[in-house]
Amino acid sequence: MPVSVSQPSKISVSSSSGSVNVSLSSGSSEIKLVTNSSVSNNVSVSGSSVGSLSITNSSSGNFSLSGSSSSNNVSITNGGSNNISLENSLLAGPPGPTGPQGPAGPAGSSQPLQAAITVSNDDDAFAHMSSPIASGTTIEDVLREMLEKYNRTTITLNSLSVQKQDTDGSYAAAANVSSSENIEVGRGIKILSFNISIGDNTQVTDDSVKFLRGSTEVETGFSDLDGTKTLSSSEDQDPTSETTLSYKATAIDDGGSGLSDLTISSSSITFSYRFLIRVGASTTSSISNDTQAAALWTGMTTAYSQLRGESDFNVTANASMDASNNFTWIAYPASFGNLNKIDLAGVDVLSDFQSPVDYNITNDYGTQISYRFYRSTYSDAFKEGQILTIDF
Repeated sequence: MPVSVSQPSKISVSSSSGSVNVSLSSGSSEIKLVTNSSVSNNVSVSGSSVGSLSITNSSSGNFSLSGSSSSNNVSITNGGSNNISLENSLLAGPPGPTGPQGPAGPAGSSQPLQAAITVSNDDDAFAHMSSPIASGTTIEDVLREMLEKYNRTTITLNSLSVQKQDTDGSYAAAANVSSSENIEVGRGIKILSFNISIGDNTQVTDDSVKFLRGSTEVETGFSDLDGTKTLSSSEDQDPTSETTLSYKATAIDDGGSGLSDLTISSSSITFSYRFLIRVGASTTSSISNDTQAAALWTGMTTAYSQLRGESDFNVTANASMDASNNFTWIAYPASFGNLNKIDLAGVDVLSDFQSPVDYNITNDYGTQISYRFYRSTYSDAFKEGQILTIDF
């Protein structure tokens, strides 16, 4: 039973058999379809607008509802097994009116403190905070100071550009020194520049970089930019006794908005001036003046020749110390005093050496030093490979 209508206000269709198909060419305010047949029915409603729809079907069939607009009221009564198809949003109502404006939200969190707060919590997490926190400070500022901890920056001394004295008294071309080292007493050095890097240059006061020897300022007023800083005049040192020269760079961390200025320091590069100590073998049986001492000093076959301070050390006997007619000699600065013992595999063999004698030696850099000499009582005193511990 096909039905086609145009602009009706009400439609009522009843069918006792067959299918019902209603096609609308424009809007309808109400459609009512009733089918009561004992045979299967197909009920189909299509069109551009449906105001109110009521469908009753007492037997098996198929429902199909399609269109371009919406239905305000839809009633479907199924009397049997039915397939229902609803398409194109016909069940969605038209948009409702705009709702009223909601209430205003609560005030923000940037209200100022009504009274000062003393930071009494001694946990390290609050150590960076200023105290008291003044009244009038906003909650936001308090939170930022608490959570955005200011970290001090760092300064690193990467290297020094150094000229070292040669044995002829001249100075070699500059070379970079990046770590601490021992240097022989009397050997001069000239420091021409230093190289630094800073973790965050924006935290450092302009032109606050200083170059220091120990706590003594060598030169100040260098920029906080990474790189090489050239001294206006070289830093010259030529110690004639044991000493330690430590160099470092410092700068001023301005502390940001909440902390005070702080001097930050680099680690040091250190020159430890030490005497040369020698242990070896020679056919020389005795010395009685500085000249003979100098000849022995330069002529012995050394098993040990190192720059060091007054501290115990080990020597491994060489083949010359194990040769007939060769005596073992130990030479070190007289300022160290007498030996305490000479240990060989747990046995003190100091008594197997003659009493020491002191003579002056002029080293390769022109510095005269009083040296103390011990000679073994017998030649061929030690087997090659034996280990002696020289104990001061």
